[in-house]
Amino acid sequence: MIMSAQVTADSLKNLKVFSAVPKDELQQVAELCEEVQIPAGSVLFRQNEEASDVYVIVDGEVSLVVCDAISACRQIGVARAGELVGWSSVLERRLLTDMACANTAVTALKIDGSALLDYCQSHTKFGFELMRMTALTIAERLSGTRNQLMEVHGTHLPEVRLESD
Repeated sequence: MIMSAQVTADSLKNLKVFSAVPKDELQQVAELCEEVQIPAGSVLFRQNEEASDVYVIVDGEVSLVVCDAISACRQIGVARAGELVGWSSVLERRLLTDMACANTAVTALKIDGSALLDYCQSHTKFGFELMRMTALTIAERLSGTRNQLMEVHGTHLPEVRLESD
């Protein structure tokens, strides 16, 4: 990873994850970010590594992959501009649940998860908005996983009606 340009409030405002955050708070958040350039084919993080950093994709495409113990891997999703990857650290999860690989050259914001969580706790409006966007990210990824399960296992409905959201 190569560190590059200074992050500004204006650059954050254009990202989906920060779009509802007031500009004065964005400047403080920008100070927590470092912009990184990730070459195509590089790994941002690996499954079961310690969760320490959150990434916001600025440009490019990242595959989210899960692997079993024998090293067979399957792509479970793709993250693009404005989306979060590595969100485990802001939810105080100790380990990452997937691997993130750059499909293309990627520009991303790398944010120390504990510093971001501390900021959320002291700036509760921002914290609420970030957690809302994190929840939306997780919900979208869960829907994608559900669709993949349907493709693999078909659409046979159980005889008993199940509760669902």
